[in-house]
Amino acid sequence: MKWNRQQKPSTPTRAPVPADAPRTPTERRRSWLRSLQISGLTLGALCGGGAALLTLSGSGSATDEAQQRPEFTFLLAGRDVAYCGYHLRCEDQTQREGLYQEINTDTLMLVRVSGPKVDVLNIPRDTNVGDYDPEQPAASQKINSQYWQGGPQALVRGVERITGSAVNAYVVLNEDYVAELIDALGGLTVTVPPEGIQWVDNAAGINLDLPPGEQHLDGRTAALYLRVRKGVGDDWGRIDHQKQALTQLLSKVRSPQGLRAVPTLLGGFGQNIETNLDPDRLAALLPYLSQLDLAFSTLPTQDIEGSFNLAADHLALSEVWSNPMLDGVRREAERQQTEEAREQALAEADGPATGWESEGYPATDDLNSDELGEDTTAADPTRPAELPIVIRDGSGALLGPALARSLERVGYQNIRLELHAPSPMSSQVLTQTAPAPAGALAQLLGLPRLQGQRFGLKGGEVAIWLGTDAPEELAALVPLRRMNDGRVLGLNELETRLYLQLDEGVTP
Repeated sequence: MKWNRQQKPSTPTRAPVPADAPRTPTERRRSWLRSLQISGLTLGALCGGGAALLTLSGSGSATDEAQQRPEFTFLLAGRDVAYCGYHLRCEDQTQREGLYQEINTDTLMLVRVSGPKVDVLNIPRDTNVGDYDPEQPAASQKINSQYWQGGPQALVRGVERITGSAVNAYVVLNEDYVAELIDALGGLTVTVPPEGIQWVDNAAGINLDLPPGEQHLDGRTAALYLRVRKGVGDDWGRIDHQKQALTQLLSKVRSPQGLRAVPTLLGGFGQNIETNLDPDRLAALLPYLSQLDLAFSTLPTQDIEGSFNLAADHLALSEVWSNPMLDGVRREAERQQTEEAREQALAEADGPATGWESEGYPATDDLNSDELGEDTTAADPTRPAELPIVIRDGSGALLGPALARSLERVGYQNIRLELHAPSPMSSQVLTQTAPAPAGALAQLLGLPRLQGQRFGLKGGEVAIWLGTDAPEELAALVPLRRMNDGRVLGLNELETRLYLQLDEGVTP
């Protein structure tokens, strides 16, 4: 185990207090299902996830559950606010004529539900629909312009062409609804980058100025924060911090406050949402919501020469997403790889003999590593013992070392630990290029898996972020903490006791 102490965070005055478990009702009226649909879909379109987030006790046999298992795919899109003039919002937010400026959908996710398994694919705004045509305007070929050109149906068709997946339904909403939802959930706490975030759009009446560090945002400010690219790098940075914000909102919706807030979201939001999703689909999902297995990925892309548009990388996409088209792409790539290896082997077999072979010695390929006296086995990141893991402990309760020891007991050996300031960002598993091993680790811990491009990870590395929800989400770690956990991270005894919430003279 390797220990890496970050800049020493402020010592917490107390460890976070876990929220009370929400009480789960056993029956819901149909109107409640409608409110569940609206609130759950909004969270998805806001941050790159999707599913209603209330829990309901299920009943019935395993056969009944198999028959009722929800299987559907839907598109979530967050669109711009419609303006009918300078600083003048349109009364009808669904209109597309007589507008002051175009309406784009810069936040796009494809959500696939299969029982408790929910896969979310974020689609970058500049992704090209189909093959790039240099004779046509580049902007009109981007996926984020399809809604403006032909409404939600055109947007759905574009996503189907890009991903190869059939889309059963769509939900399109604007930031007004997102802001109301976040306010109902008590706001959003975020960590602003060191450079701060500034965004001014006079035509839209936007003047966002966030100083660096931890900030608690109201709904309107949070909705702008989740849209902005300035300060987070680019579209990939925005997508990744949207995913992280979603995990925090998921926890809020599961809390008693979140449950109480859902019915209030029914009134006054109809004009801010366009959807053809049948509420009965979500009714079938309800029994699985308390055990959702969430996985977030970003559509892999490649640059298109001569434009700022992006081409979907279908071979790379097949690593994190599946459908018949992508399965065919992968099989063809494997066939070509096998054929190339076969041709290379034949070429080498027909080539001139080396000096050793001409003297009667076997070719190097015929010798195993023991005979050569060297180890030719490369590190395999898919093996638990070799998977590089960094535990980022922002729990405020010093849970990282206990988690590291627990992972070592089940075979994970390549572990590095960092101590961070306590943060409300929800606990999660992060990766850039290792979705499969990260997914296995996430399932082991019962945490969401987020795959993205701007998490500050090296190739093949997996990070486990522990937020202030970790004492509740990973409660079994709490009694496994030790006093020397603080010392190895550079904390003195008093600081360690504050993290562990111990009184003087008490030995853990």
